[in-house]
Amino acid sequence: MGMRCPHCGKVAFSFASKLFLGPARTKQCDQCQGKVSIPWTSIIGLAPVLIGGYLSIATSNNTLGFSIIIFGGIMIFLIQASMPLEKR
Repeated sequence: MGMRCPHCGKVAFSFASKLFLGPARTKQCDQCQGKVSIPWTSIIGLAPVLIGGYLSIATSNNTLGFSIIIFGGIMIFLIQASMPLEKR
């Protein structure tokens, strides 16, 4: 499944390469050399990871903390997968 470049509209990215993008990490289109990334709203998924890490350290209930961290990791994956590519 190819992802289209928002600059030129051509299929230039694989779905897997999109998952490794971040708001501050860009990738250059092979077709038009335009830079693309994902929106800054994708960092919302970090909140459960940070909260889970804090809970696992602050309390003696590591199971709860690790469960929240895993949930946050899944959220990050789903958010990254659903975010559109944007021009940078």
